[in-house]
Amino acid sequence: MSRLLTCLGLMVLTGLAYLAVWEAPFVYEDMNAVVQHRAVRGEEPIQINRTRWVTATVHRATFHVFGESPRAFHVGNVLLHLLNGLVVWSILQRLLRHRIGALGGTVLFLLHPLQTEAVAYVAGRSELVSTGLALAAFRVALEELTVIRMASIVVLGGLAVCAKESTVVLVGLIVLYLACAGRSQRIGRVAGVVGLLGLVVSLVAWLVFQYDYLSSGERGALEFAGY
Repeated sequence: MSRLLTCLGLMVLTGLAYLAVWEAPFVYEDMNAVVQHRAVRGEEPIQINRTRWVTATVHRATFHVFGESPRAFHVGNVLLHLLNGLVVWSILQRLLRHRIGALGGTVLFLLHPLQTEAVAYVAGRSELVSTGLALAAFRVALEELTVIRMASIVVLGGLAVCAKESTVVLVGLIVLYLACAGRSQRIGRVAGVVGLLGLVVSLVAWLVFQYDYLSSGERGALEFAGY
Protein backbone atom coordinates (compact mmCIF):
# COMPACT_ATOMS: atom_id res chain seq x y z
CA MET A 1 0.00 0.00 0.00
CA SER A 2 2.81 2.41 0.89
CA ARG A 3 4.49 1.77 -2.46
CA LEU A 4 1.25 2.49 -4.30
CA LEU A 5 0.83 5.76 -2.42
CA THR A 6 4.44 6.67 -3.16
CA CYS A 7 3.91 6.03 -6.87
CA LEU A 8 0.75 8.13 -6.85
CA GLY A 9 2.57 10.91 -5.02
CA LEU A 10 5.43 10.89 -7.55
CA MET A 11 2.89 10.93 -10.37
CA VAL A 12 1.11 13.97 -8.92
CA LEU A 13 4.39 15.85 -8.32
CA THR A 14 5.62 15.17 -11.85
CA GLY A 15 2.26 16.07 -13.38
CA LEU A 16 2.14 19.38 -11.52
CA ALA A 17 5.73 20.21 -12.46
CA TYR A 18 4.98 19.75 -16.16
CA LEU A 19 1.39 20.95 -16.20
CA ALA A 20 2.25 23.70 -18.69
CA VAL A 21 3.08 21.20 -21.47
CA TRP A 22 -0.61 20.20 -21.61
CA GLU A 23 -1.29 23.12 -23.96
CA ALA A 24 2.17 23.37 -25.54
CA PRO A 25 2.47 23.18 -29.36
CA PHE A 26 5.19 21.57 -31.45
CA VAL A 27 8.27 23.82 -31.50
CA TYR A 28 11.65 23.92 -33.22
CA GLU A 29 12.88 20.40 -34.05
CA ASP A 30 9.54 18.90 -33.01
CA MET A 31 8.36 19.57 -36.56
CA ASN A 32 11.18 17.46 -38.01
CA ALA A 33 10.78 14.81 -35.33
CA VAL A 34 7.05 14.27 -35.89
CA VAL A 35 5.06 16.41 -38.30
CA GLN A 36 7.47 16.32 -41.22
CA HIS A 37 9.08 12.95 -40.50
CA ARG A 38 7.87 10.51 -43.15
CA ALA A 39 8.82 7.39 -41.19
CA VAL A 40 7.01 8.61 -38.08
CA ARG A 41 3.93 9.38 -40.16
CA GLY A 42 4.01 5.88 -41.63
CA GLU A 43 4.73 7.05 -45.17
CA GLU A 44 7.95 5.03 -45.30
CA PRO A 45 9.39 2.19 -43.21
CA ILE A 46 11.63 2.78 -40.25
CA GLN A 47 15.11 1.55 -41.17
CA ILE A 48 17.07 -0.01 -38.33
CA ASN A 49 20.37 0.79 -40.03
CA ARG A 50 19.83 4.43 -39.15
CA THR A 51 20.51 6.11 -35.82
CA ARG A 52 17.71 6.57 -33.29
CA TRP A 53 15.35 4.14 -34.98
CA VAL A 54 14.08 3.04 -31.55
CA THR A 55 12.98 6.61 -30.80
CA ALA A 56 11.43 6.87 -34.26
CA THR A 57 9.44 3.70 -33.51
CA VAL A 58 8.11 5.16 -30.25
CA HIS A 59 7.16 8.37 -32.06
CA ARG A 60 5.45 6.37 -34.77
CA ALA A 61 3.40 4.40 -32.25
CA THR A 62 2.20 7.67 -30.68
CA PHE A 63 1.39 9.14 -34.08
CA HIS A 64 -0.48 6.00 -35.14
CA VAL A 65 -2.77 6.21 -32.09
CA PHE A 66 -3.16 9.97 -31.58
CA GLY A 67 -2.21 11.56 -34.90
CA GLU A 68 -0.59 15.02 -34.89
CA SER A 69 -1.83 15.91 -31.41
CA PRO A 70 0.92 17.91 -29.65
CA ARG A 71 -0.76 17.17 -26.33
CA ALA A 72 -0.43 13.41 -26.83
CA PHE A 73 3.30 13.70 -27.54
CA HIS A 74 3.93 16.04 -24.61
CA VAL A 75 1.94 13.94 -22.16
CA GLY A 76 3.73 10.86 -23.52
CA ASN A 77 7.06 12.47 -22.66
CA VAL A 78 5.89 13.21 -19.12
CA LEU A 79 4.76 9.60 -18.69
CA LEU A 80 8.10 8.31 -19.98
CA HIS A 81 9.90 10.60 -17.55
CA LEU A 82 7.74 9.32 -14.71
CA LEU A 83 8.46 5.73 -15.72
CA ASN A 84 12.18 6.49 -15.71
CA GLY A 85 11.76 7.98 -12.26
CA LEU A 86 10.16 4.78 -10.98
CA VAL A 87 13.13 2.80 -12.31
CA VAL A 88 15.47 5.23 -10.54
CA TRP A 89 13.45 4.70 -7.36
CA SER A 90 13.88 0.95 -7.69
CA ILE A 91 17.62 1.33 -8.30
CA LEU A 92 18.11 3.61 -5.31
CA GLN A 93 16.12 1.30 -3.06
CA ARG A 94 18.36 -1.55 -4.12
CA LEU A 95 21.58 0.42 -3.64
CA LEU A 96 20.79 2.53 -0.59
CA ARG A 97 18.36 0.21 1.20
CA HIS A 98 16.89 3.37 2.72
CA ARG A 99 13.34 4.36 1.81
CA ILE A 100 13.64 8.08 2.54
CA GLY A 101 16.98 8.39 0.75
CA ALA A 102 15.65 6.53 -2.28
CA LEU A 103 12.53 8.68 -2.37
CA GLY A 104 14.55 11.89 -2.06
CA GLY A 105 16.84 10.88 -4.91
CA THR A 106 13.86 10.00 -7.08
CA VAL A 107 12.15 13.33 -6.44
CA LEU A 108 15.41 15.10 -7.32
CA PHE A 109 15.61 13.12 -10.56
CA LEU A 110 12.00 13.87 -11.51
CA LEU A 111 11.93 17.56 -10.63
CA HIS A 112 15.46 18.74 -11.39
CA PRO A 113 15.43 21.67 -13.87
CA LEU A 114 18.01 19.93 -16.06
CA GLN A 115 15.29 17.46 -17.04
CA THR A 116 13.05 20.18 -18.48
CA GLU A 117 14.37 20.17 -22.05
CA ALA A 118 14.13 16.41 -22.47
CA VAL A 119 10.61 16.25 -21.01
CA ALA A 120 8.95 19.42 -22.33
CA TYR A 121 10.53 19.21 -25.79
CA VAL A 122 8.96 16.50 -27.98
CA ALA A 123 12.23 16.03 -29.88
CA GLY A 124 13.86 15.32 -26.51
CA ARG A 125 12.07 11.97 -26.37
CA SER A 126 15.25 10.31 -27.66
CA GLU A 127 16.88 11.17 -24.32
CA LEU A 128 13.94 9.83 -22.32
CA VAL A 129 13.77 6.54 -24.21
CA SER A 130 17.53 5.94 -24.24
CA THR A 131 17.88 6.85 -20.57
CA GLY A 132 14.99 4.59 -19.61
CA LEU A 133 16.50 1.62 -21.44
CA ALA A 134 19.93 2.24 -19.91
CA LEU A 135 18.41 2.53 -16.43
CA ALA A 136 16.51 -0.71 -16.98
CA ALA A 137 19.76 -2.42 -18.00
CA PHE A 138 21.45 -1.14 -14.84
CA ARG A 139 18.54 -2.31 -12.70
CA VAL A 140 18.91 -5.82 -14.13
CA ALA A 141 22.66 -5.66 -13.47
CA LEU A 142 21.97 -5.13 -9.76
CA GLU A 143 20.48 -8.61 -9.44
CA GLU A 144 22.27 -11.96 -9.29
CA LEU A 145 23.62 -12.45 -12.79
CA THR A 146 22.34 -15.29 -14.93
CA VAL A 147 22.70 -15.93 -18.65
CA ILE A 148 19.23 -14.52 -19.29
CA ARG A 149 19.90 -11.39 -17.24
CA MET A 150 23.25 -10.83 -18.92
CA ALA A 151 21.61 -11.17 -22.32
CA SER A 152 18.90 -8.72 -21.18
CA ILE A 153 21.57 -6.21 -20.20
CA VAL A 154 23.20 -6.44 -23.64
CA VAL A 155 19.84 -6.11 -25.44
CA LEU A 156 18.64 -3.19 -23.31
CA GLY A 157 22.01 -1.45 -23.64
CA GLY A 158 22.00 -1.94 -27.41
CA LEU A 159 18.46 -0.57 -27.70
CA ALA A 160 19.45 2.42 -25.55
CA VAL A 161 22.26 3.28 -27.98
CA CYS A 162 19.83 2.84 -30.89
CA ALA A 163 17.49 5.33 -29.20
CA LYS A 164 20.26 7.92 -28.88
CA GLU A 165 23.87 7.19 -29.71
CA SER A 166 25.40 9.24 -26.88
CA THR A 167 23.91 6.75 -24.40
CA VAL A 168 26.92 4.57 -25.17
CA VAL A 169 28.53 6.42 -22.23
CA LEU A 170 25.90 5.05 -19.82
CA VAL A 171 26.34 1.59 -21.30
CA GLY A 172 30.06 1.91 -20.64
CA LEU A 173 29.36 2.75 -16.98
CA ILE A 174 27.18 -0.37 -16.70
CA VAL A 175 30.05 -2.42 -18.13
CA LEU A 176 32.35 -0.90 -15.52
CA TYR A 177 29.91 -1.82 -12.77
CA LEU A 178 29.61 -5.40 -14.02
CA ALA A 179 33.37 -5.77 -14.15
CA CYS A 180 33.96 -4.33 -10.68
CA ALA A 181 30.96 -5.52 -8.70
CA GLY A 182 30.76 -9.18 -9.68
CA ARG A 183 29.57 -11.31 -6.78
CA SER A 184 32.36 -13.70 -7.51
CA GLN A 185 35.59 -13.45 -9.44
CA ARG A 186 34.28 -15.73 -12.17
CA ILE A 187 31.00 -13.88 -12.56
CA GLY A 188 32.83 -10.59 -12.57
CA ARG A 189 35.12 -11.74 -15.39
CA VAL A 190 32.29 -13.21 -17.47
CA ALA A 191 30.07 -10.18 -16.91
CA GLY A 192 32.91 -7.85 -17.80
CA VAL A 193 33.68 -9.72 -21.03
CA VAL A 194 30.01 -9.85 -22.09
CA GLY A 195 29.50 -6.20 -21.21
CA LEU A 196 32.68 -5.18 -23.00
CA LEU A 197 31.60 -7.05 -26.13
CA GLY A 198 28.26 -5.25 -26.02
CA LEU A 199 30.03 -1.92 -25.64
CA VAL A 200 32.42 -2.66 -28.52
CA VAL A 201 29.54 -3.66 -30.80
CA SER A 202 27.67 -0.48 -29.85
CA LEU A 203 30.74 1.68 -30.49
CA VAL A 204 31.44 0.07 -33.86
CA ALA A 205 27.81 0.48 -34.92
CA TRP A 206 27.84 4.11 -33.82
CA LEU A 207 31.07 4.84 -35.71
CA VAL A 208 29.71 3.18 -38.85
CA PHE A 209 26.54 5.25 -38.63
CA GLN A 210 28.51 8.45 -38.12
CA TYR A 211 30.81 7.71 -41.04
CA ASP A 212 27.83 6.96 -43.26
CA TYR A 213 26.14 10.15 -42.08
CA LEU A 214 29.17 12.38 -42.62
CA SER A 215 29.99 10.89 -45.99
CA SER A 216 26.41 11.08 -47.27
CA GLY A 217 26.23 14.85 -46.96
CA GLU A 218 22.52 14.58 -46.20
CA ARG A 219 21.77 15.29 -42.56
CA GLY A 220 18.21 14.01 -42.66
CA ALA A 221 19.24 10.84 -44.50
CA LEU A 222 20.68 9.24 -41.41
CA GLU A 223 20.11 11.02 -38.15
CA PHE A 224 16.65 10.91 -36.68
CA ALA A 225 14.94 14.29 -36.13
CA GLY A 226 17.72 16.13 -37.95
CA TYR A 227 20.11 16.37 -35.01
